Amino acid sequence: MRTTLALVLIGALAIAACGKTETPGTAAKTGGLEVVDDAMLAAADLADGQKDHVVSKCAVCKLGMDGLAEHTSRHKGYEFRLCSAHCKETFDYDPDAVIRRLPRSTS
Repeated sequence: MRTTLALVLIGALAIAACGKTETPGTAAKTGGLEVVDDAMLAAADLADGQKDHVVSKCAVCKLGMDGLAEHTSRHKGYEFRLCSAHCKETFDYDPDAVIRRLPRSTS
């Protein structure tokens, strides 16, 4: 009886999960963390009004400070200009974590 009940529950769970897809407009997640995607990078790129794969505002300071060429890092095809050596170290340690914390465009 217990075996039958267990099999029924497993089958019900499998059927309930079957066909589930990610809701459109939501970022994929891995291990509970949002995956940095092209839209996030493009939004950071446009923070200075230019689409040039150069994020000229400091990503660690959440795009509030101007970045400097001497504190530049590259990640996923983009150049990130950070405002200080400390921000560059923070970014270089875990760039995806920094990018996930950036403000999202509401448009």
